[in-house]
Amino acid sequence: MTFLLVHAFLCASATAVSSYALYVEHSNARDDDYEAMCDLGPQMSCSSVLTSRYGRGFGVLGDLLGDEHPLNVNNAVYGILFYACIALLGFLGSKRVMLPVIIAGELVGAADFIYLAYIMAYVLNDTCLVCIALYSLHFLLIVLHVYQYCNTMNY
Repeated sequence: MTFLLVHAFLCASATAVSSYALYVEHSNARDDDYEAMCDLGPQMSCSSVLTSRYGRGFGVLGDLLGDEHPLNVNNAVYGILFYACIALLGFLGSKRVMLPVIIAGELVGAADFIYLAYIMAYVLNDTCLVCIALYSLHFLLIVLHVYQYCNTMNY
């Protein structure tokens, strides 16, 4: 039971952080004077990171599919959908079956986060607290699910 509570809490937290990122992106697009709570300075601005070309379609879908393609949405939309799916998968079926699926998805997500963290630090030369919070929650989810899988498999 503890596993499901922690799983639900981490998924809900990651969904909430992704939702806030989407709110920041939309607010920034509507109001040029909007200042997000996570904008702490010129080199620590989640708004500039989230509204950069890398904040939509991971910075590549627009180039590949076109800027108006339905898949070229804010990265936060993918985050909301991803964490909602992970939350549901945690409550469905056998842990022996679902945990490997969840872990595989999280590892793909982690690879994406490594790419985006590199872009944030070395291309944009900025720091996004919302992004770092999301990376941390994602890492905690991986640790939780690997730990639970090892316990389920009696390693």
